Amino acid sequence: KSFTGHTSYVYCVLSNKYNNMGGPINQIISCSYDKTIKTWDIETGTCIHTITSNQPIWSLAWWKQGQYLIEGGCYPYDIHIRQWNQYDHTSKDHGTIIKTLKGHTGTVRMLLVDESNDQLLSCSDDKTIRLWNLNTGQQIKQFNGHTSYVYELCKVDKNVFVSAGGDKSIKFWNMASDTCIHTIDNAHSNSILSLLYSASNQVLISAS
Repeated sequence: KSFTGHTSYVYCVLSNKYNNMGGPINQIISCSYDKTIKTWDIETGTCIHTITSNQPIWSLAWWKQGQYLIEGGCYPYDIHIRQWNQYDHTSKDHGTIIKTLKGHTGTVRMLLVDESNDQLLSCSDDKTIRLWNLNTGQQIKQFNGHTSYVYELCKVDKNVFVSAGGDKSIKFWNMASDTCIHTIDNAHSNSILSLLYSASNQVLISAS
């Protein structure tokens, strides 16, 4: 099945498991360089709602079990937290920005939410990774060390995460000490675009 409606590159798609009352997933959410977030009905393939942002959108993440949708964008590089009404897209508060996180100076490539402590990790073309308090909208700390765009993040455990990007390295970070604890240089011969950690196998998978 094909979902047609965006007018430029589509960078991120999320499944929506929060509006189906425990039944089969029936919606996906997409974002695009065309500055829109679209909600799609999986069964019919139709777009049932569109939100227009102030920026091309590269990344999306859910927060508080679908009560909020977070977007990360290209210029002006904002991270918007949007109210998300799962059962009434026509409500006036649906999609309303309740908080904007500012600090990145390049495209926000990925968003990683920790629901256990309401924190957000973001990575960017500005070569930084930032940790945010989602309740206050304030930046908690910044991780520096990459020498090019940071494209991807994944969690290994509660205190350790991994990052990768345009400098072809994979870095392991300790969140408590704010330090890079291990680097795999030249892990690939080109930019690293994806990471996946399997806790059960203790294996990190990277793609380039």
